[in-house]
Amino acid sequence: MMCQLSKAGYRAIAPDLPGYGNSTGFATRDYALENQVELLHQLTNQLGIRSFDVAGSSMGGAIATLYSQRYPQQVRSLAFIGAPLGAIDWAASVRNSILDGINPFIPITKEQFDLEISLLFVTPPTIPDTVKTERVNDYNTRNRHYQQIWDIVNLYDKVLCQRRSTQLPTLAIWGTEDKIYDISGAERLQRCIPESQTVRLPKAGHLLLMENSEEATADYLKFLVGLQKLVW
Repeated sequence: MMCQLSKAGYRAIAPDLPGYGNSTGFATRDYALENQVELLHQLTNQLGIRSFDVAGSSMGGAIATLYSQRYPQQVRSLAFIGAPLGAIDWAASVRNSILDGINPFIPITKEQFDLEISLLFVTPPTIPDTVKTERVNDYNTRNRHYQQIWDIVNLYDKVLCQRRSTQLPTLAIWGTEDKIYDISGAERLQRCIPESQTVRLPKAGHLLLMENSEEATADYLKFLVGLQKLVW
């Protein structure tokens, strides 16, 4: 998706949030979403970015919203590329797994890892056993750390509807087959952010930015081009 946005003429930047990619070694409190907003603000300042369009997926959607509320003068538009954290409770598939004693986001066996992937994708990708083993070993080795982060993130399960509504042009692209946050959440999001536009993407799940990148990018670019027309 980043390559498609770049090809369309945009400068596309995707920072690793704390705990992802090469962004390691952060203190537990840095995972509070308000603190992640400040880390991102430091990054944009270091890069000399004065104005930009911010988009996020899942937890990133909540962080993007908080950023736009704290620094409205810097953000041109807000977008959710996939269902955001903070609009609706977990879907039944996630709730049932938790009731069975399994946190699908902290899998400690290969079977639980497969469950996580099946919830995130409509058509799960083929993942080598070596990769599964590596990930599961990490979840077991640092289990306490992941549990702490899970607890922190769950403090924000209503954040999009608790905070003041953003006045920015807002786009939400929601997969109709999302197994993490049910598509019914799109209507609730519309009520919480009345000025938002909602696209219900068919045959798309939670990670539509990966699984349905062409369709999601086309919808996002249409939104961005529309904003340019409004400016002119």
